[in-house]
Amino acid sequence: MMGMARLVRGAALAALTLLAGCGVCNCFGGSDDLPPGKPFTYNGNSWRVADDRGTGTLEITAIDPRLTGMGTIADKRHPVGVMPPSEYRAAAQGWFATTGRFCNLDQGTQTDPGSYQYSYSCWIPA
Repeated sequence: MMGMARLVRGAALAALTLLAGCGVCNCFGGSDDLPPGKPFTYNGNSWRVADDRGTGTLEITAIDPRLTGMGTIADKRHPVGVMPPSEYRAAAQGWFATTGRFCNLDQGTQTDPGSYQYSYSCWIPA
């Protein structure tokens, strides 16, 4: 009996480990989530850019430079003041320029205060 209990516990532990690993690597299908944002500075402002090249989707968030690098989510809880949509668009175009890509953006939609999401398509210049 003692051996059977150990076997069942071992199998349960293996199953939990497998499920946790699949949750981390998203084995159960696609997700609409964007990759983690990368810090970016453009025109004197700090931004966080989540760029999913596979789907052609980019989300750009304005960050208060005093809150970045704190190792917390303070930059998400305390967004910067309202900026015009043209600032977000210019920063997104700057992101493409600094990564060496030539891309067209759609009109974009505001996802949260301080964040815009864009769809884009890129081309290789001749």
